Amino acid sequence: MGLLMGGVIGWLEVRVLPRLLGAVRFPVAVLLATTLYVGLGLIFLAAL
Repeated sequence: MGLLMGGVIGWLEVRVLPRLLGAVRFPVAVLLATTLYVGLGLIFLAAL
């Protein structure tokens, strides 16, 4: 499960987030990324 979660977070960091948050101001980008990571963590916790 940890490998899967690490792979998903790595893919998001390299491919998805730079495209989505490139034009957004830094504080908003940090808030959105943090919300996404917390949500992913909760999803993976629920899957366990």
